[in-house]
Amino acid sequence: MTKDNTTIKKKLFDGDESVLGKITFDIPSLTFKISDFLDNPLRNLLKDNFNTDDFDTIIKAEKLHKEGALIQNFYTEQNLEVYYLIVQNRLYLFSFGEFQPMRFILYLESVWNL
Repeated sequence: MTKDNTTIKKKLFDGDESVLGKITFDIPSLTFKISDFLDNPLRNLLKDNFNTDDFDTIIKAEKLHKEGALIQNFYTEQNLEVYYLIVQNRLYLFSFGEFQPMRFILYLESVWNL
């Protein structure tokens, strides 16, 4: 597994949640809606038979931290929860959350070649 260094962190959305579900996002080699990954918090990646060492590599490289007692989620330095999407042997990492009341932000954090 290697990180695609040609893909840099990019803000994909910053605004009101009422329009968020209606937007289709286009990034190189992927077209998606937010609903495509919202059921995939990063913690579930290990349940998808993902290699533990590779998972740890991602956590360290992306400088993510865990929060939560019962259910532990992974967050960026901006305190946005991290989600993933696997398409054509590529792992896309997104951070998403409510940054301020009624203001949601979505970033493409990184892409990894599997």
